Amino acid sequence: MSTPKEPDDILQSVIDERKADVFIYSADIEQNHAYQLLSQVQLAEDRKENCILILTTYGGDPDAAFRIIKCIRKFYKHITLFVFGPCKSAGTLIALGVDEIRMGLYGEFGPLDIQLTKDDEFITNTSGVSYLQMLDVLNEKLFSTFEDSFLKIKHRSRYAITTKTAGEICSSLATGLISPISAQIDPLKLGDIQRAINITYAYGQRLGATKETLDRLILGYPSHSFVIDIDEAVKIFGNVQPPSILELQFEQCIATYVRFVPEQPIIQQLKSQKNTKPDEPVTTNNTEQPEVANAQNANGNSAGSDKKRSREFKKSSAPQNGQNKSAGILQLR
Repeated sequence: MSTPKEPDDILQSVIDERKADVFIYSADIEQNHAYQLLSQVQLAEDRKENCILILTTYGGDPDAAFRIIKCIRKFYKHITLFVFGPCKSAGTLIALGVDEIRMGLYGEFGPLDIQLTKDDEFITNTSGVSYLQMLDVLNEKLFSTFEDSFLKIKHRSRYAITTKTAGEICSSLATGLISPISAQIDPLKLGDIQRAINITYAYGQRLGATKETLDRLILGYPSHSFVIDIDEAVKIFGNVQPPSILELQFEQCIATYVRFVPEQPIIQQLKSQKNTKPDEPVTTNNTEQPEVANAQNANGNSAGSDKKRSREFKKSSAPQNGQNKSAGILQLR
């Protein structure tokens, strides 16, 4: 069997081999983008029984992520996720709900820990898990300070000081050391963090993830940007494989738009032009149509920013003035 050479032929071969509709989502995960994708899913013509979702994102709103995967499941029997670039944070949440993952060399997932805006900062964020880890450190330090002081007092007094008195002394000492630090903790912020974590757990469990998997994704990594590559993704999701030769060719055709999150969101169904009616556009979007990159020019730079919002996963900044917030267009030529 000959290998297809033209991008349009490669796309059609992927569609035929998988018996699937193909959708590309290369953008931050937020409600208006989710609605755009789901409207295309709902209105898809000549619907196949399976779905391929090509997802490239730095994350975003977990509510929108849950809505995306749940709604796609209503229309398709089998969902395959293609990860050819970053699929971080809320993108990882979507991955928990698919049937199969094909992960390329540049593909990566990320932890599910939430991001919080630092006080008096508009750009710099911190992980919500940092606050929980801080509490663990304070608790451990408090106990070790009390224990060490208690044993020293008893030993150096040759046990002349009673246990009650030694305990009171050590309690005052430990409290005095920790109080200035603990006084800076905002209980309302801690409540927000715990609620956001509970939301992530609830969505993950509804998508079929085990508590062990969610504990690992939410609490098991040292930073929000930590790279979960294919080797580790296999241990987490289980249903992860590298792309086939045909799928690698397909990745090269769209590499410019899936290796990084582009500045202009790209959200659309990919259709072979050979199966498109003469009077039917490839998509209904009116924005300019960039061509699919060839393998030799697929080294596009990332234009997407990596900003985040309080109590949400990572989100990039809004489009510049005058830009269309709707998805960009991919046209296979």
